[in-house]
Amino acid sequence: MFLQDFQSNLEKYSQELRVPDERQRNVFFEYLHFVKACYSLEKIDNILEIGSGHSTPLFSTIAKDYGSKFYSVDLDFSRVKKAIQGTQFEQIVDKYCILTKSLSVSVEEFTSYYNSDYISTFMGKDLKEFHKSLETFITLSGDIRKLEKIAIELKIEPTIEELIPSILSSKGFFSNKAIKDIYSFEEQFEVETSFVRNHEKPFHNDFNNSIQTIPSWDVVFFDSGEFSNNIEFEKLAPKIRKGGLAILHDITFPKSFKNFIPCSYILANPREWEIIYLDTTKTPQGLMVAKKC
Repeated sequence: MFLQDFQSNLEKYSQELRVPDERQRNVFFEYLHFVKACYSLEKIDNILEIGSGHSTPLFSTIAKDYGSKFYSVDLDFSRVKKAIQGTQFEQIVDKYCILTKSLSVSVEEFTSYYNSDYISTFMGKDLKEFHKSLETFITLSGDIRKLEKIAIELKIEPTIEELIPSILSSKGFFSNKAIKDIYSFEEQFEVETSFVRNHEKPFHNDFNNSIQTIPSWDVVFFDSGEFSNNIEFEKLAPKIRKGGLAILHDITFPKSFKNFIPCSYILANPREWEIIYLDTTKTPQGLMVAKKC
């Protein structure tokens, strides 16, 4: 069984898939936890990965073992293809992974979300309900350059006590251009918006015509762009079946903008989600695996 072999030979698999350095090896080793969670499910019909990488051959193998349909959504699969070239995973990915070259959000979704004066809710819940759970996903150790820039922009001390109220305030944290610039390519949010606009056609149609037509998902891996995950989670989490898994990578703020809000929502709603695995310290990115109740 792949799970047992993978668990016993993490270093061997990391070398086979050309994981390049210690930092990324630690991330790859942590993937064991979502692999174990997947193999705990009785059935897996549909798997979705948003953002390809070293996770792609792992999900492809799970799809092979369960007879699942596995969709991987990205605009560039060259990194995956390079990693699996000449390995046992090359044929597995080719046969069991549907590579979907597409954006996951439209320009309209992207601009309307981040141009809002104030985002007060997430998944229909008031953001202020996440106050306590947010503390879990704010880590102030490690590289603090982003934290220092945020503190200067918000005119606060770089502490959790002052950062959380600023995130939840009515002053528009998510629409603050300076904050968005910090997490943008070339530190310009306009570049992010232009990227979405330039790639929307014809690629977004592939997402709408294939991914959005799937009625339910057994497993969804959220690991795409800094600014798209909030939108993706609100669209796709309702389609995760009861007993299905949400897997979220890059979950710590201010290191990343990606998934700290979806993770705070999950942690704040234990009647809806069971935490299978949660780590914010073993790697800078962190990882959450949650089962829908």
